Amino acid sequence: MKEKAKPGTSAYHQPGIADARLVVWGVESSVRAYYFDTGQQAESFSQAIKEFQIATPFKIELTNAEEAVVDYDKQRVVYPPNYAEQIERKNQVYVLLEGTREQHAKIESVMRAVGRN
Repeated sequence: MKEKAKPGTSAYHQPGIADARLVVWGVESSVRAYYFDTGQQAESFSQAIKEFQIATPFKIELTNAEEAVVDYDKQRVVYPPNYAEQIERKNQVYVLLEGTREQHAKIESVMRAVGRN
């Protein structure tokens, strides 16, 4: 029997679908990148998230001018430019969301149901 991952670990916050990556995590929340083939798909996804208020959209800033930080007040994640290689995949666009494990599980459940796994 597989042991349940403990809160606060990266295993606990891993996305439940292939088209998502863990960007940063805390004890009960995480920031994830959800990937899409087109900007239209990403925009539709973002609109649904806003309407249902499931999670908080974040933006990522790649710069050496600031320290790496997750800025919850300004809803942004700051990383050095070389970090882009770790979260980008091909030419796909992504939407960055912060939310609780429960919120991410709902999002990923819906994405699986509509075939975005």
